Amino acid sequence: MKTNIHFINQSILCELENYFSKPIDLKTEVTTPEIEIKNSSIEDYNMFNPVFRSVIKDFIVILTKNFPREDLKNFYNNINGLKLKTKKLREASAHYKIDKNEIEVEKDLKPSNINGILFHELFHMASSTYANGRRYSGFSQRTKSTKKIIGNGINEGYTELLAHRYYPQIFKSSYVEECGIVLHLEDLIGKEEMSKLYLNADLNGLINRLREYTKDEDILEFITSVDQIQDYYLNKSTKIEFLYNIKKAYRFILRAYIKKQEIEYSNGKISKQEFINKVGEYIYLIKQTSHTDKNNYITQFEVIEILESVLGENEVNANITQKVYSMYSERT
Repeated sequence: MKTNIHFINQSILCELENYFSKPIDLKTEVTTPEIEIKNSSIEDYNMFNPVFRSVIKDFIVILTKNFPREDLKNFYNNINGLKLKTKKLREASAHYKIDKNEIEVEKDLKPSNINGILFHELFHMASSTYANGRRYSGFSQRTKSTKKIIGNGINEGYTELLAHRYYPQIFKSSYVEECGIVLHLEDLIGKEEMSKLYLNADLNGLINRLREYTKDEDILEFITSVDQIQDYYLNKSTKIEFLYNIKKAYRFILRAYIKKQEIEYSNGKISKQEFINKVGEYIYLIKQTSHTDKNNYITQFEVIEILESVLGENEVNANITQKVYSMYSERT
């Protein structure tokens, strides 16, 4: 069963190619930081600004209760010297400055919004380090020689996902698309390992995991696509580029997940029926996230095309593809 689909005409594709910057060598430009343990306990809650003290206490309780201590080195290194202040900000409601270990909060922010916003910034604090003149923050870092920021989209999406997960009262997210993408990325990597990599500011570790299912060129394109989603809201890209970046991100995750299950099936770790069930369910979930009234980022034709490209085209795999698609169709 061969499907040949053209999603965007060639003139648009040419424009999009020019939109991307020169490729980064992930093997040499992205590194894992060596985290030196400077602190291992919290000295005094009274050192925090009284306006923010209560939410900081809540954050500390939640963080230490839900994550292993060995993954909180950045948190303990940063928390005691953390500075918080309010000021008039131009673009963001708040932001965390890694090199200064400082959170700035918009001074005119509504009291009802402060806690949710601060939870997001505190997760940045707990996952950041400054070493050898380079900033590492969760899944974002400056590349070794070119000093370009890479992984910011995944980082913001996962930071927001964690903030929503552990502080449900948080207000409406500014990273809806990124949250949806990283939720399925977490399904691919595993919840425990994903949070471990994030808290240790290990983008390189995430890339190494993705290498099990795909090549560096595709990984870089995926990271770049998610990085560029926010460009649309900053008036730095067009709606076409915005939608195209989201589509590429979902296609990458779906392809990687199918490849992961195909490896498990080929190695005899799961049965054919388990493969069909896992992939069918994942396709259904990713379609639920990626489909809106206005946009359908993964069409039924793309599902078939991705299955065929990962599994290969022969009679046995065609049968599996059809069964996966049938299971998915029954859910929709």
